[in-house]
Amino acid sequence: MKNTKRIVSMVMVVVLMLALSISAFATDTVTLYVNGISQGAFNIGSDSTVYDIVAQMSTAVWSSESNAIAAYSPLYDSTNPLYNKYSQKVCYLSSLNGSGSAPHTPVTGSIDGNGNYISTQTVDTVLQQANTKLADYGGLKRWGGNGYGYSADGTHAVYVGWDWVFTVNGNTPGKTITPASPIYGDFFQYTMRESLLASGDEIDLDYDYYFFVFSLV
Repeated sequence: MKNTKRIVSMVMVVVLMLALSISAFATDTVTLYVNGISQGAFNIGSDSTVYDIVAQMSTAVWSSESNAIAAYSPLYDSTNPLYNKYSQKVCYLSSLNGSGSAPHTPVTGSIDGNGNYISTQTVDTVLQQANTKLADYGGLKRWGGNGYGYSADGTHAVYVGWDWVFTVNGNTPGKTITPASPIYGDFFQYTMRESLLASGDEIDLDYDYYFFVFSLV
């Protein structure tokens, strides 16, 4: 009986040690999807970002670095794990798998000869969406070219074009701004370098039409 108890105790110790060993060597991972296709699981650490994952793609091409926005970026937040990472600089994904940023070209009949938006047009649904995005500022008035359109009241502009956009667990990473900023509105969208990851997160990276409204004043 004593031998049986001793054996059971030894087995329990071995099982406990094995469990602790597995836990100690367990790795946190996230999954990356590109245009809906899984690229597999990627290991992460305590300060890994979306950029750290996407940068492992061999075809990724990045823009030049620029300073992060100090007022809103987690790279400037001393309480955030990303504080001072990347020397507080951000960049943007310019191209992946041969697909890069491409500004929208208006369909013939959507703007007049002076570059003014024809509000009654129905041939260009993308510009109709841009007009809706600028509705609070009088709608889309003028098309400036290279993907940029300007509001009727002259206070805002919109960029429209094919671009790489990403979400984490179905949401756009960012920070709510209260009171609203005259430039960023009530939400500051994070770049990939500012988007901290946690184990089990799902990153969706899609090449799609991108609308970005910004202030001119």
